[in-house]
Parts: sequence; C-alpha cells; structure tokens
Amino acid sequence: FDTFKIIDDANAIQFEIEKVRLPAAKVQWKCNLTTYECTRIGLVEQSKPSDENGDKRPRREDREKRNLSPDGKWEALFKEHNLYLRSTQDAREFRLTHDGEEGHYYSSASWSGDSKKIVAYRTEPGDNKMVYFIESSPKEGGRAKLHSHQYDLPGDKFTSYEMSLFFIQTKEQTKVDTEPIDFGRPPRLRWTKDCKSFTFERIDRGHQRARIIRVDANTGKTKTIVDERSETFINKWWGGARTHYVDDGNEIIWPSERDGWKHLYLYDGQTGKL
Repeated sequence: FDTFKIIDDANAIQFEIEKVRLPAAKVQWKCNLTTYECTRIGLVEQSKPSDENGDKRPRREDREKRNLSPDGKWEALFKEHNLYLRSTQDAREFRLTHDGEEGHYYSSASWSGDSKKIVAYRTEPGDNKMVYFIESSPKEGGRAKLHSHQYDLPGDKFTSYEMSLFFIQTKEQTKVDTEPIDFGRPPRLRWTKDCKSFTFERIDRGHQRARIIRVDANTGKTKTIVDERSETFINKWWGGARTHYVDDGNEIIWPSERDGWKHLYLYDGQTGKL
C-alpha cells in the first residue's frame, strides 16, 4: 500500500491493498498500534475508469500481458530487437527505436498513467553462466544426478539496462540521465498522478549503495533524492520495513540501519532534504 490514515484517536491505522486476482477491488485492513494486530475490515469495490468515449479500459492483467496503454489505445511491442508502437484501433505500427540489435535489444516497456509516455530499456545481456551441483543420493535410488541453474558469481558480467523515455504523440526518444542499471531487473517505476515525473529505487552490485532517483518525465533529467552508502551491507529487500511513499511521493519514509539500528527517516520527495 502507498497511503494510510490514522484512526481511533491515533491508536490504529487503516489502509487498502489491491487484490491480485481482482484489480477492481481493494481489501481494507486495520492495524492496532498497541498490539500490532491487523484485521481485515472489508472490501472496497472500484469502478473501472473509462476513456473519453465511455468505453471500459482493459483489465490490468490484460494490459500487462500485451503491454497495452492504460487507455487501451496503444500496444508496445518488441520486434527485431527494437520497440514498436501499434494502434489498437487500426493496427498501424510506428517504429520508436532504430539502434536495437542482437546483444543490445529493447525490452521491458512501462506506461505512464496518462498513456502519453513509455519507459523502455536498451538491454545488454550478461554472462548468464551456469553453476552445477550433484544430487549424490536420489530418493528413488540409483546413480547420482547432475543439476544446473543460472547463477551469477563475483566478477561475472550482469545484464544491464539503459533507460529511455518515449513520447507517444511525437514518437520521440529521450535517454534518461542515469547510468545503466546493471544489478537486478528493471526497477519498479512510481509515477506521480500528473505523470510529470517518476521515481525508482536502485541498489548497486555489492549492496553498499542504495538510491531513490526522481526523473523529470519531460526532459529525462534526474535528481537523487536518497543516496545511502555503507562499507558493509545495505539490507533493502529482505525482511522488515520497506520504503513508503506519502502524498503522491512528496514525502518518502526510508528505513535504514545506518547507525547500527533500523530507524525510519523522512525525506522531502522533491528536494531530498532529510
């Protein structure tokens, strides 16, 4: 959840979580701040947004499966290593990139909420090497079995993602002013309601630097809102509190163990001021 409200004379909080199998509904929860017990209190049905012609927008899972825009008018697709745009009304296609090639291909399109912009990545595959292990004593008996799976080791080349913005009306491309993401997968983007900017979190290989970066969605210029470094290890993804965005990202609650204990820090989501 992204927001919550304080209730019961500041003794509890209430929030909503979107159901995975039913995007048009959210589950309401209430958590007691004294006992830390959470109780489901109801289901909130949501009406599906309509476009200017009154047509219902496609369901979220359908949009994501086909890379459809939120208004359902466009589909982003990848062909011949490049990003294309296809109209769902007349099937016309527009080629948005020309520098995609084998070993440097475009992938992972993400739409803005107003359907006017796409973020996609020029992708360079890593080594993707295999590691092997032996099952010496299979349950069914007999000979030992050799197993393998892809696993990156220190020094291996990781897959990297170079972020770009694409504007639907002009079909223009703007590279985002940030270094390629070379650890993990393309990040989750958090667009503001007016779709003028978005933020994303990234952690460097080795887990010694974690950042929140804000991107101007009109220019591709970036501003680092949070930049945390450690000589040991920054635990951002496993257990405990996660980053919390308040008031459309104007405030950010950032969990950190920078002094040896986990505390919550409040940042200005626009300026980065603590």
